[in-house]
Order: sequence, then structure tokens, then C-alpha cells
Amino acid sequence: MTNPNESDGTRNRRHAATRLRAKLGTVATVVVLVGLASAVMASAHPGPGPTAEADEIEAKVEARHARHLDKQHDERRDGHDRGTRPSAADIEARMDALAADLAAKVEAGQLTRAEADEIEAKVKARVEARHARHLIRTAGSTPGLAAALALARS
Repeated sequence: MTNPNESDGTRNRRHAATRLRAKLGTVATVVVLVGLASAVMASAHPGPGPTAEADEIEAKVEARHARHLDKQHDERRDGHDRGTRPSAADIEARMDALAADLAAKVEAGQLTRAEADEIEAKVKARVEARHARHLIRTAGSTPGLAAALALARS
């Protein structure tokens, strides 16, 4: 195989050419296999192409988003705004209404006084925990001791 009259440079070029042919053969084989796999995948999934499916999904998402924005607009128009927090007076009024409702149930015999006190304590702890989370989230400040304890219990 080796010619004794051949120089080292010629032998190296021939060796490089052989390696190049081998690499090109490997690349050609890979290209053929990829093309074959693509053809098999395309024939295995008939129907609309991926772009049609993506367009359909995008249209559904846009329609859902538009409905959501319309609903938010309607709520704001009707006086609802989920971004606002109830005032302290609103919370106090709700707590008073709860206490009156619980007292009426105790009078009617539907609840015992201990059960009513327990319900009232749970609601108060929940309100304090929400307030503590709000303070931490918005102002980064540390809540008071009662709110911190309520947050730890929740």
C-alpha cells in the first residue's frame, strides 16, 4: 500500500483525502437518515401542519384574554375593583356583623358560646394574617407582634 518512492507530503495528502472521504460519507448518511425520519414523521401525522395548529391555539388564547379583559372592564364599571383593599372601617363593620350574627345563632341555640368565640377568633386571626402579608409584600415592613403571630399560625 505504501510506495517507497512516495514522499511524506504526498502520503499525508493521500491520508487526509481518505479521511475527508470517510467524513463526507458519514455526513451524507446522516443527512439521508434525517430526511427519512422527517418524511416518516410527516406521513405519520396527517392533517393541518404545525403552523395551522399554533395559529388555532393562539386564536383561542387571544379570545380568552379578550373575554377576561371585558369581564374586568365590566367589574370596574359596576364598582368592583379587585385591586383595592377594604378600609379599616369596612373590616370593622364586617367583624361587627359577624359578631351580631354569631350572637343571634347562640341565642337561637344553633351554636354554643365557645363555638362562636372560636369562629370569631379564627376570622380575626385570618384578617390579621392577611394584613401582615400585605405589609410585608407592599412596604417590606415588619408587622406587629399580633399580626406576626397570626401569620405564623396560618
